[in-house]
Amino acid sequence: MSTVTKRDLNQRTTDVLAQVAEVGEVIVTERGEPRWRVSAYRGQDNALARAERQGRYVPPASKRVRDCRTDR
Repeated sequence: MSTVTKRDLNQRTTDVLAQVAEVGEVIVTERGEPRWRVSAYRGQDNALARAERQGRYVPPASKRVRDCRTDR
């Protein structure tokens, strides 16, 4: 996760926003402490998609479903 100082955000806003667009999220610090999170807008998504994006959910690997019918 990338971090920038409050001063950097103030003086290099365009560069910081380009960084946000590239990595998705940047933490802004003030006096060495994390204070704000700047993230790219991704539109409205559901809770599951948001959890997956944040790394809190991993969807199951897709398996091919076998045909269970007896007639072949």
